[in-house]
Amino acid sequence: MIMTIDRKMGFYPISIPTSLALESLTNTGEFLKEGKAEIENCECLMVNLRTLVRNAINAFGKDYERATIDVLAEAIVEDVSGIKQTLAYSGLNVELKLYYCDYTDLPNRFPNAKFNEPKTDRQKLYAETSAAVLAKLKDGVAIGETVHISDWRLSSTKDTYLLTHLPIDLLSNKNFSKLRLVESHTGRFKTPADFHTKLKLPKDTSTIPFNGLTLQIFGDGATFGVYDAKVKKKVLEASITNRWHLLTTETRIKDSLKLTDKFVYELVKNLVYS
Repeated sequence: MIMTIDRKMGFYPISIPTSLALESLTNTGEFLKEGKAEIENCECLMVNLRTLVRNAINAFGKDYERATIDVLAEAIVEDVSGIKQTLAYSGLNVELKLYYCDYTDLPNRFPNAKFNEPKTDRQKLYAETSAAVLAKLKDGVAIGETVHISDWRLSSTKDTYLLTHLPIDLLSNKNFSKLRLVESHTGRFKTPADFHTKLKLPKDTSTIPFNGLTLQIFGDGATFGVYDAKVKKKVLEASITNRWHLLTTETRIKDSLKLTDKFVYELVKNLVYS
């Protein structure tokens, strides 16, 4: 029988992908080093409940298929408790804010986007398992912590570190006073200037900014698929020709395409969102 202790844990006794993010924040474990820890800059740690579920499932490895939904849910409850303890031990006044985005209305909010859907049996099992675990936890009762429910938009007036594996959450950047992404597994920190690395781009691309338009064109390997391979290639070429950069606006992108490639412009101008 699979139990919560059968998952792989990190320096902190929680699912290892989540532990690695905390270790990086606190300069401990795999990220042990001297100097100021990132957590000292953090007023609010916002954590995507979907990411905690993904991380716990990954920590079980192939054994997750033999674990009950109750065991998987209990692993997340333990992980949240571990996060709270870690923040408390830091001695800093860091707010923990769990959130759950519904995302079911995305086809209406992004009416012309192409979304990734589970295709293989393994992908379908993972999606079904995740949904079942989330159904048990999203009201916050089992966790003993408020879970903030949203459609897909987030906000905070505090200096915030965001733990999420879904790049769509980063589109809310302008709704934060200050936002950094902390990645599971790698423990890397990313500012808005680095968010373009979450797009499916050729390595070292620096001419494509991260925004709602480019997210729909290039995809992110999670929520959004590539809109069209030929369109992707044409937009990459246009970004070099027109000298776009990481702060280039959606309006300028469309205006450039309208002048240089009207066919592609006619396709991408409809990649709106709300």
